[in-house]
Amino acid sequence: MNISTKIRIGILLVVGLPTILGVGLIVANQLNPLSLADDYRVIQPIDIDRSAYIAPSGDGFNFLHVELDGDLLTIEVSYRGGQNQHDFVLIGAGDFMESSPIQTALVLSHNSNGDLGEALITKELIFDLKPLKEAFLMFIRSFLPMEYHFR
Repeated sequence: MNISTKIRIGILLVVGLPTILGVGLIVANQLNPLSLADDYRVIQPIDIDRSAYIAPSGDGFNFLHVELDGDLLTIEVSYRGGQNQHDFVLIGAGDFMESSPIQTALVLSHNSNGDLGEALITKELIFDLKPLKEAFLMFIRSFLPMEYHFR
């Protein structure tokens, strides 16, 4: 079954509604997946990619814990496996909702790379949200009035 999970994050560093489900397809070569082959902490930047966000896909997993600390989003997940490397990608479209606080939806996609193992694996994923902050600043600038000066 192809399942990705969407997370809704407030730009004012508020995390909410962490389990909206979506289905679709990701073109893997456009993404930089977080490789979980090693047990050390790796910080992966969020991927701002409208086409991957609109049509995400992935293998099943469960959220165990979500925490936001500054620009770092830590997500603890569990999944079945143990035979192959698993990749996770956090994807945002770069769109923002008119709300207070301003929010955006993100997709966490999991690729098990065909792992049929039955072991229950728990991993902590850490994502850098600075690219999301930059996308938000570009979004805000698009609504600012432009000034023209003629000489």
